[in-house]
Amino acid sequence: MEERPLPGTSVMYFLWPGECKLRTSLAEVVRMFFKSKSSSVELCDLIADLHAADKTLKTSPDVEGPTLRELRHALDNVRLTAWTVSELQNARETKKDTRAIASFLTAERLRRIRRMIDDLCADLDRDAAVWPAESINDLHDSLRNLRERLLASETSR
Repeated sequence: MEERPLPGTSVMYFLWPGECKLRTSLAEVVRMFFKSKSSSVELCDLIADLHAADKTLKTSPDVEGPTLRELRHALDNVRLTAWTVSELQNARETKKDTRAIASFLTAERLRRIRRMIDDLCADLDRDAAVWPAESINDLHDSLRNLRERLLASETSR
């Protein structure tokens, strides 16, 4: 397959043996190849939506704070899940020990939570007075739960 960008546009010609088709998006191309794989098509639609959201945020950054935080949280979760699935697929394909991969993934989660804690501390320093009481209570509950599980795991070693 040969790809050639059309001058002045993001549309591409995709040349297949014996035929020439005009495709307007990556989603359309993926749909053509993965008609029976609905999750691939859904992901491709999501990718197109994310590119559109990226453009929107760059041109109109006047988004409400809570909405933007929720978007960032969702994107971070999707990124980690996609990365996890990719690592597990690679482990299966290369016949690697999936337990070793799971351990690696846990280490990545620990790295992420340390980064999030640092960010929360910075947020507290900046504007703790405006945090909703319910959110702070939820955080206390989550931290208490984590602390209990960490103590239990230490005693079981």
